[in-house]
Amino acid sequence: MDEVIKLVNVYKEYKMGKVSVSALKGISLDIKKGEFVSIIGPSGSGKSTCINMIGCLDTPNKGIVYLDGKNIAMLDESNLAQIRGKKIGFIFQNFNLIKTLSALDNVSLPMIFQNIDIATRHKIAKKYLSLVGLEKRMHHMPSEMSGGEQQRVAIARSLVNDPEVLLCDEPTGNLDSKNGKNIIDFLLKLNREQNKTIIIVTHDNEIAKITDIELLLKDGQLIKKRKKR
Repeated sequence: MDEVIKLVNVYKEYKMGKVSVSALKGISLDIKKGEFVSIIGPSGSGKSTCINMIGCLDTPNKGIVYLDGKNIAMLDESNLAQIRGKKIGFIFQNFNLIKTLSALDNVSLPMIFQNIDIATRHKIAKKYLSLVGLEKRMHHMPSEMSGGEQQRVAIARSLVNDPEVLLCDEPTGNLDSKNGKNIIDFLLKLNREQNKTIIIVTHDNEIAKITDIELLLKDGQLIKKRKKR
C-alpha cells in the first residue's frame, strides 16, 4: 500500500508565556491508503497535536511531515491548502457547522475553496446529504437538527471533495450511544467499500478495537502500535 501521510521524528513545542510545553517528542509513523487507524491515549498525551500534524494543520519544530510524498515545509500556504483540501476531510467532535447556513450550504462550503461553481456545489452537496440519509433535511439550519443529524451533515461536508483520508477527532464524543454507533458503522462502511483511509482520535476503547491499527500515545511519544489485520 502507498503511504498517504508520514511523520518522521516530529517534535512540537508550544510557548506559554515563559514556559515551554513539549506536546510531541520524536513521533514517527506512517499511514497507508485504505487503513483504518485509531489514536488513543490519556488527556495531555499529544493526541490533538498529533492529529493536527497528520492533517497538516500545524508544522513541527523539528522533523518532517509528508503528505502524499511531499514535504509540507516545502509548500507555500496556498499550495498546501489546495492539496490538504483535496486529500483530507475533517470531522470534529463539535460538528463545527456554521449556524447561519443551511445543511446544504454547510456541505457546499469546502468546494468554494476548490473554485467549483455554485450549481455544481449544490448538486454534489445534495448527493452526499442523500448518502447520509438527510435528503429531506438539507434546507434545515443546524439549530433545527439533532446532534446525530448535525454530525451526519459534518460527515457529508467532509466527503464532498472526495478526499482519500478522513480525519475524525472524537466524532462520537457529543452523541448518545445509538447515534455514535451509527456514525462508526458509516465510517467503517466508507473504509471497507470505498477504501477511504480513516484516522480516528478516540477515548473509547470499543471504537479502537474495531480499527485495523491502534496507535497509543503517552507524554508526547508513540509507545505502542498494534496492527490487527
